[in-house]
Parts: sequence; structure tokens; C-alpha cells
Amino acid sequence: MGAKSLNDIARAGLDVMLAVIDGVTGLVTAQLGNVVTQKPTSNDDEWYFPPGYVGLPKSPDAGKAASQVAVITRSDHNQIVGCRDARDAAIVTAVGLDYGETLVFSPAGGGYVVFRKDGSVKVQSGNGEFAATISNTGIALGPSPQAVTFGAFTQQLIIMLQTLLVAMEGDPLLPILLPSTYSAVQAAVVTINALVSTFAETGQTQNTTAT
Repeated sequence: MGAKSLNDIARAGLDVMLAVIDGVTGLVTAQLGNVVTQKPTSNDDEWYFPPGYVGLPKSPDAGKAASQVAVITRSDHNQIVGCRDARDAAIVTAVGLDYGETLVFSPAGGGYVVFRKDGSVKVQSGNGEFAATISNTGIALGPSPQAVTFGAFTQQLIIMLQTLLVAMEGDPLLPILLPSTYSAVQAAVVTINALVSTFAETGQTQNTTAT
């Protein structure tokens, strides 16, 4: 019996024709083949993911393009151990990554979370209108000031809370008697100041359509 070739053990560049969550096992399985010819080559291949993560690829563009996978071939069902999709290049290029950074996104919806090397985390909606960035110094809301909208009554409540927190932060005894509480108040002040700043920037105090 001759030695097995590499193609007998592993293959790459197979198109994902269909991917589903199995109704019995709850695991992701896929039909692989050639998206151009629309001919499948295998069914119920088992998709392996790292702990804490599961995702389905974007549906194929019939006759044109699809996600492609690398598999370990088996006698019954192949094991999918890697995946890439050239159609994802646009969002990856738009966000941009440096060494040590991570991007998690929806291939279909475009919403994403990016973890930067400076420790910041940005969450953005697929339409780009809503975003929040958490950094080592605080929270910034929105790619533009219009991203956060509150009704006039809600704004007044937030401003009242801001006044209370600022007063607590200014209490000279708080950091001495309750240092952990003082640290929490400081963090809350940074967050609420960023939130209130969006009111002035967008003139939201005139907005009474949201509560």
C-alpha cells in the first residue's frame, strides 16, 4: 500500500455551499463543493471552533463566490479546521489592524467589535451610525455626536445624576473613608461627563421624541 498524499489527509479552498446548526447535536455542519458549478462534494462536514466562539459564514453568491475552508479529510465526515472569505476584505481594510489587534464582525450585517493594542475596545453597528469606544480613560459614544439621542426628561435626570456624582467626587472625606467607592464614583463621573457632552454638541436638549 502506497503512502498517502497530502490531498488524502487535508484539503483547502473548498467552497461552503451550505452551513447550518444541526437540530440534533447543536453543532455546525456544512455542505462543501464548488460554488461556480454548484456541485457539492461532501455533506454534513463537521465545523470545529475555538472555545467560546461559533459563527456561520455569509451565504454564498451562487455561481460567483463563497466562504472557503480547509479540512482534514475523513472516511465519513470531514473536519473543517479553517475558513476565510475574500468578500470580508472590505470591512477588514476599512477597520484596519495592527500587530496584536483583534477584529470580530458579522460577515452579513457589518457590525463589529475591534480590540486595539492601546487597550481600547470599539463596538460599532453595521450601518455605522452608532458606536461606543471604551478606553483606559473613559467611554466615548458615537462616531458622530448624533449617535446618542435622549428625550428632554431623560436628559434632565442624567444631568441631575451628574451633579450628584460630581458633588460626591468633591467630598474630601470620601477617598479617605471609602476609597473603593471613591474610585467607582470617579469612573462614573468620567462616563456621565462624556454622555452629557453629547447633549450640548448636538443640541439634544431640544429633542423630545425619545425617552
